[in-house]
Amino acid sequence: YVYEFIAGTPLEPADIRSVTYQKMIAAHLARWNQLEPQSVPRGKSIFEVLREWEKEAPSSFEDPKKQEQLVLARRAEFLNEVDDVENVLIPYKFPITWAHNDLLCGNIVLSRDKQSVSFIDYEYGSFNYRGFDIANHFNEYAGYDFDCSLYPTKEEQFVFLRTYLSS
Repeated sequence: YVYEFIAGTPLEPADIRSVTYQKMIAAHLARWNQLEPQSVPRGKSIFEVLREWEKEAPSSFEDPKKQEQLVLARRAEFLNEVDDVENVLIPYKFPITWAHNDLLCGNIVLSRDKQSVSFIDYEYGSFNYRGFDIANHFNEYAGYDFDCSLYPTKEEQFVFLRTYLSS
């Protein structure tokens, strides 16, 4: 289905490092994250989704670089960490809001006049912890090849977070 055509250009990984675009993305995300559930039935929690993804992940790769990343991931430890984070988050009742849940660069469209951004592809959209959308977006700085050295610096994170919170 096509619901609306958005005139613009999808961002590339290098684009999101621009302070101008960071601020646009943060402000737009803050507006979306203001929608809080009333009595809306929720789908699966992020913790259930992470456990499902772990089960579906391949156990090995032919590509040595991918195999090395898989070994570094330590799958059993990953599941323990999911349990630990869930046990920490649940008692604190962190805000649950409408979340895009897939803020990769290609899902952020820069308007033709370059004055605003829009999000597309809400396939994974649901109510989720507000912080997940922010953390997920920060992971996208690593690009499609997931180069961890490209993760946003503290300064870049602060620019984003200040704009997000002021919006």
